[in-house]
Amino acid sequence: MVASMLPWIARIGWLTVFVSCSVAAWLIVNRPLASVVVEGSLSVEERTAVQQVLTPSLQTRLLSLDLAALVGEVKSLSWPQSVSVRRVWPDQVIVSVVKQQVVATWNDDRYLTSTGQIVSLVNAPRSLPKLRCAAADPQEALAIFQRLAALATLKGGRLVALNENSVGEWRVTLAPSLGVMLGQAELPSELALRLQRFFIVRAQRPDEPGRQLRSADARYANGIALRWDDLTEETQPLVATGHNG
Repeated sequence: MVASMLPWIARIGWLTVFVSCSVAAWLIVNRPLASVVVEGSLSVEERTAVQQVLTPSLQTRLLSLDLAALVGEVKSLSWPQSVSVRRVWPDQVIVSVVKQQVVATWNDDRYLTSTGQIVSLVNAPRSLPKLRCAAADPQEALAIFQRLAALATLKGGRLVALNENSVGEWRVTLAPSLGVMLGQAELPSELALRLQRFFIVRAQRPDEPGRQLRSADARYANGIALRWDDLTEETQPLVATGHNG
């Protein structure tokens, strides 16, 4: 009987050795994490923010990581557009982050992206156009901003601010500080037509010595109201300039 049990004892012995080797190999491969590398065109502050949001989930071993959960944690920062995470043996994790492209500030404390999302940034680009909207949603504001900014650039100007007041009237500010009231509109194209009319009138009425254009009102159906500042006085009266088109 003892002889008949020897093959089983041998098998159990080999199984024990196999399991022991497997466990040892697993422990060798599944090492504690030693470092996290954050890749991407990020500022120092943004890299730090990524590392901080990941820290609680990294107190584990390499093969025990939940990569999908790590991606979700980084995306919770709101400003990443895409995130990928991969393990690198023996003890490293590499996190690649692509930021969303921001096109303007949003109501002073947040930012509007090129896809119409509102995000918070640790370190925002400087000199972004400023958007302040009382009612319009980000997608609507983005469509208007893109249309008017492109027109301003085409005409040799630069849009530095776009405001919507509480009654839905829009106003653009052209560099350095020329405000143009455009009023209400159902479509961005209507606002663009009014701004286009302003540029036509502006080309006909350049600044004169001692006078500089400070603001314009393009809400009229067939005309533009211009306000000039006399450099030696505070203001000049409004001048209505007619133009069809």
